Amino acid sequence: MNPLKFVDPDGMGLEPAAGLSKPNKDRIVRDLTRLYRKETGRAAIQQLSSSDIKYVVGAGKLGGKDELGHTQAEGFKGTIDLSTGQITNVDRTSGKQVTITLDFKKMDDRKAINPEQTQGEEQHTVDHEIAGHAVAFDSDPAAEQNKDYGHAEFDADRAADTVESEKNSLSNKDAEQDVQKLLADKPRKHSDEE
Repeated sequence: MNPLKFVDPDGMGLEPAAGLSKPNKDRIVRDLTRLYRKETGRAAIQQLSSSDIKYVVGAGKLGGKDELGHTQAEGFKGTIDLSTGQITNVDRTSGKQVTITLDFKKMDDRKAINPEQTQGEEQHTVDHEIAGHAVAFDSDPAAEQNKDYGHAEFDADRAADTVESEKNSLSNKDAEQDVQKLLADKPRKHSDEE
């Protein structure tokens, strides 16, 4: 009998970055759980989890004094209207992934200096990156790529504010179980090893 190997059928959706430390992975799960407890946050996470694009959430060092989170589409190709310079279409299958990076060290350093002013900053950053930038890219990659920096940030902040204005509609326990399932390895199919 040939040994079996597991093959991810599509490799897409929402997943933690490879090589995350346990404390950073736990922190991401905690922040995503808080987001998932809100109706709009739950819809955002479910949309990314079932997307045909891979979304990878990780921790890392970001440039800029105030940059706490960053969402970056990697390798996607699109069509540009030469008369307007605007992207008219993005090939969703052409890119490698969308990487969402959270700078936990910078957040911790800021919190140590001024805990009152930074209260809620980490969750707002996660909400901003996931419910804002990532969902906007997933919904309409061309429109998100055409936004100038200020407009994109304004829209992402508005999405985060919408989530944060909602009451929790799911218990922490149920939300965490759902988030853990969504972040777990995607369903695998068996194939014969060559």
